[in-house]
Amino acid sequence: MKIPTKEECYLLLKENNVPLNVIKHSEIVADVASQIYNQLKDKFEIDLRKLEAAALLHDIEKLKPNHV
Repeated sequence: MKIPTKEECYLLLKENNVPLNVIKHSEIVADVASQIYNQLKDKFEIDLRKLEAAALLHDIEKLKPNHV
């Protein structure tokens, strides 16, 4: 599976009509994840690109009607 770049994540968010407040929340999640990464990168093998994409996209479908 291809991991989207940061730019691709923002494009996906835009294409899915994710509201700005949800995007801002996801950016905060990505920032916190990055801080945790910086503390753990020497102890664990962590893919920063995967972590960032996951943080930015974790709520992409949250506001869709059929979201569970």
